[in-house]
This record gives sequence, C-alpha cells and structure tokens, in this order.
Amino acid sequence: MKKRMSFRFSNPATTTLQINYEINQCESATIGFIPFYGAVGKERIYKLGVLDNKIVIDVAAWDKGLYKLLLYCDGDAEEMRSVLIE
Repeated sequence: MKKRMSFRFSNPATTTLQINYEINQCESATIGFIPFYGAVGKERIYKLGVLDNKIVIDVAAWDKGLYKLLLYCDGDAEEMRSVLIE
C-alpha cells in the first residue's frame, strides 16, 4: 500500500528549512514542528498545498535545538521525523 504522503529535507537547518513532499491521497495536509530538546514553545503548524511539492520555512529566529516534525494528512499523523535547528 502506497503512503498517503511522504517528505524529505536537509538536516540540520540554520536559516531556512526546505521540505520537499509528495501528497497522494489527502484532501488537506499540514506539518507541525514540536520543540523536543533544547527548544521551548508550542507546536508550530504550517499548511501544505496538496498540489505543491515543497515549502520553505524561515527558522533563523527559532530557538536552537531538536524539533519533531509531524506530517498530518486529513488531520491524522502520517509520519514523524526529527530536525536539528542550529
């Protein structure tokens, strides 16, 4: 069974983070950044265009540390990865 969506990105990130993604069977998609280690704050949510294939996020002002990235498809968590912001 093919995943409904997937993503890839460069790790670590310093000023910008480009996330390339593929959406196969989602009406709506978002990506959430959850501070995990060394960073504080609330989850940041970004809406993804279901017809697009990348998003560039300015992370220069973010706290340095480890973040968990959650990819949501139609409100359901689809995939999780970690990214280091330096």
